[in-house]
Amino acid sequence: MQNTVLAILNEVQLIYNYQSLKTKFKIVVVKLDILTEGEEGLMLQMATLIYIWITFCSWQSSKNPPINSELHWDHALMLSGYDLHKLTPEMRKNKKVLGK
Repeated sequence: MQNTVLAILNEVQLIYNYQSLKTKFKIVVVKLDILTEGEEGLMLQMATLIYIWITFCSWQSSKNPPINSELHWDHALMLSGYDLHKLTPEMRKNKKVLGK
């Protein structure tokens, strides 16, 4: 799993360093947590997309060290095996949101 995540981040790094972009970005992995079981404070099963988003934001914020720490991060990214999507007003899967 760690190799898969790092491969995805390498691809993103390549995109952001494309020659036509004037500003180059450097992606640095400060911390990588791979959860194989439920984590306290992070409840995802049978949840809506908005609930998952709110829960993840709160959870990662509680794990983030103070801003003056070398281990502090600017952005957190959640990769999930869940089929995350919103529903349209007709209760259909919204194809505009990334997901399966």
